[in-house]
Amino acid sequence: MDFNISLFDLSYNNRKIRDHIIAVIERHIETSTFILGPDVKLFEDKFSKLIKCNYTVGVNSGTDALIIALKALKIGPGDEVITVPNSYVATAQAISLVGAKPVFVDVERTTMNMDLNKVKNVINENTKAVIPVHLFGFPVDIFKLRKIVGDDIYIVEDCAQSHGAKVGEHLTGSMGDINCFSLHPAKVLSSLGDSGVITTNDENLYKKCLLFRNFGLKDRDSTILIGYNSRLDNIYAAIMYKKLDIIQESLNRRLNNASIYYNELSTISEIKLPPNIEGYKNVHNFFVIRTDNRKELIDYLLSESIETKVHYPIPIHLQKCYQDLGYSIGDFPYAEDDAKTMLSIPVAEHLGQDQISFVSKKIKT
Repeated sequence: MDFNISLFDLSYNNRKIRDHIIAVIERHIETSTFILGPDVKLFEDKFSKLIKCNYTVGVNSGTDALIIALKALKIGPGDEVITVPNSYVATAQAISLVGAKPVFVDVERTTMNMDLNKVKNVINENTKAVIPVHLFGFPVDIFKLRKIVGDDIYIVEDCAQSHGAKVGEHLTGSMGDINCFSLHPAKVLSSLGDSGVITTNDENLYKKCLLFRNFGLKDRDSTILIGYNSRLDNIYAAIMYKKLDIIQESLNRRLNNASIYYNELSTISEIKLPPNIEGYKNVHNFFVIRTDNRKELIDYLLSESIETKVHYPIPIHLQKCYQDLGYSIGDFPYAEDDAKTMLSIPVAEHLGQDQISFVSKKIKT
């Protein structure tokens, strides 16, 4: 269905650099440097400078980024990794795919992010890492988390939805031991297909990630560990290199759109707005409101040709693939309640102020 006001326009930022994209494709037709070419390193270096982190590794997807990060940390069978049940399922599946066990904790009522005070209750001798998810673009305070878990438990930031988010002046992706981004087409920084990024300040982890993304190859013919085929396409890297120049403009448009919602909807008692807390920069990968009247609001906005979506209707611990973990309904009440009340409304950079004001008006009626 076509909407007058959509959640996404995946062509919006691509149209801005259309000439560059065409030139990149034409160049690659001539040079045939498709896989791990020079543009990958150029993009990685530029990304590192942007978020003020020493090392960046481009990979095939955000999920691969998580898997490779965990492998670089030597996490596997018998280990436990703490995360949240209200993320996209890829967060937990990455843990499972390296042979470790996901251990969930509930989320905070206000931020919908990991309740840091609950983390210490599930730490045991098998706990090797924590994956906090900067959900919907609101950052987890990694410094507070570090004080709780200490230096012997790794922190892996899941930054799939938090390009540009900050705790104080610290960007997400620069605070954990190793950090993972998705560059899926629906993200603020988007590829033309699946892509991902790993960041770290640890040179040894960086070198391990380079090996894991490319079959463990030390050189063309020598394999020193069992790795993956998770190389970033050179074409994608060249396109995202250019997109780094316009990411701040995209973020500013999202923040301006979000500010309209805060101004227009803050007095509606039936709606809970996303967290807007001093000292934390929320970049609103999605603008997620919460309401007990979700079904009615979805239907009404649909009648006005306004697109909405629920992220995510089934918490991970209640998914069929994780029945073996033994969790039940009621184990994580805040995450479960959010799953029943959350609704993403349009906020992305392709929308103008008039469109956001129109959505606000319809919600208020």
